[in-house]
Amino acid sequence: MVTEVTEGLDGVFCHIDDVLVCGRSQEQHNMRLHEVLGKIENAGITLNIEKCALSQREDEVWRPVDYASRSLTLVEQRYAQVEKEALGLTWACERFRDFLIGGHFEIETDHKPLLSLLGAQALDALPPRIQRFRMRLMRYSCQISHVPGKSLWTADTLSRAPLRNNAASADDELMESTNIYVDSVMEQLPASASYLDSLREHLKADSVCSSVMRMCQDRWPEFSCCNRHEKLYWGECAFLTVPDRLLLKGTRLLRVKKRHSLQAV
Repeated sequence: MVTEVTEGLDGVFCHIDDVLVCGRSQEQHNMRLHEVLGKIENAGITLNIEKCALSQREDEVWRPVDYASRSLTLVEQRYAQVEKEALGLTWACERFRDFLIGGHFEIETDHKPLLSLLGAQALDALPPRIQRFRMRLMRYSCQISHVPGKSLWTADTLSRAPLRNNAASADDELMESTNIYVDSVMEQLPASASYLDSLREHLKADSVCSSVMRMCQDRWPEFSCCNRHEKLYWGECAFLTVPDRLLLKGTRLLRVKKRHSLQAV
């Protein structure tokens, strides 16, 4: 019904029961907004004030519509850094999906590897969790671009003051579906339980392997800051993850071939 009421109005877009109003200037935006509100009032439609949000583009500068954040769970805190970055991007799209589905939009990230991992990279070459996040994003029409972290100061500021215990049911569904998918991939690894236990011990005992795993979970330093052994894996860092204390490249299990050397199983 809202679509019928606002049909033909400039700068007004409807998605299900959501109405978006935009303008090139404050004056134009306000004029269009008053026109929309008048049409809605005359049609006897009631708005939910708690779901109303205003935004505008002033002097070619985008202004925020809304803010959203949550803390990582204990399990998510053990994700590889690239998985945390992909999770944050996917969660944000899911959080605002009612506004995003059906339109094209751009995502800005300061984590450059995501451009390939969530873009043109073959799906079967990705780590399990990132595979799942990539599949969740297939419902959206979006383009990912890289922006230096110093230009995303709002997001960095909010990340330093996270909200606590604010997970929603939609978050639970995202995490549950992701865990189920990752578990199914891990169960199909070409190795027995005893072999995997032994491999965990070997990875932990090897100084370079354990260092690589630690950097996967924290953050990889610049290439020049790595030692000569770690540099061998720096170029593949976006594809390395550490599920259940094992080291994977994509969906392939890595084992210690010889001291300071890894081989895909």
